[in-house]
Amino acid sequence: MNSFGLAILPFNSFEELVEIADRETALEAVHRALKPGGCFVCNLHNPPVTVKSLPQGPTLVARAAVDEGELSMLLDVRHDPSTGIVEGTESLLRRSPAGEILSREDLSLRYILIDEADFRDLAESSDLSVVGLVGDYDRSSFDTDASPFMIWTLQK
Repeated sequence: MNSFGLAILPFNSFEELVEIADRETALEAVHRALKPGGCFVCNLHNPPVTVKSLPQGPTLVARAAVDEGELSMLLDVRHDPSTGIVEGTESLLRRSPAGEILSREDLSLRYILIDEADFRDLAESSDLSVVGLVGDYDRSSFDTDASPFMIWTLQK
């Protein structure tokens, strides 16, 4: 099996692993794939900030003029604080200039918000050491109450 010096999992994809066993399996696989001293970079939502910004009910999140009409994106999600799971639907609508819906595509969403302590424990239980945690893509320090993301660097 090949070993790698760096593995990256972008776009909050790790949170798609809703079951703890799946997250454990994923980190074990990352550990096996890394060379000694290799790093794994993974970004997650920061739950306290993300929960505050989740829309309440169906919400228009983007709109753009396209080819004699309009394309809009709607988001309708619910957060269960007891499990951390966020689920719902993202919808892409194409409208005519008169506002008639020409097409609609729905994408089901389901992910889990993982808090800082839980991810740290999970990483360490997979024999990965936390060597970095920043709060945004500008590499600013992580602030539980303000950072939009947790961008982790773990090392084998």
